[in-house]
Amino acid sequence: MPVTGTYYFGSTNDNSFRIDISASPVWTAAGLNVGTPAYSGTGVALTAGSPVPILAEYANLGGPG
Repeated sequence: MPVTGTYYFGSTNDNSFRIDISASPVWTAAGLNVGTPAYSGTGVALTAGSPVPILAEYANLGGPG
């Protein structure tokens, strides 16, 4: 991260989306969520210059998304 602080993760998605930071889930969304982004209510403290593994997974089970 370029700046030390608290970061919030979220998504707009069609079917499902998940974000893990350092192997801990910080955001999971299932179902249709298009248009307005939704974010986790809990922030993740990240330190500038300290790399952390970020995993983002999504699934589109059909339809326009």
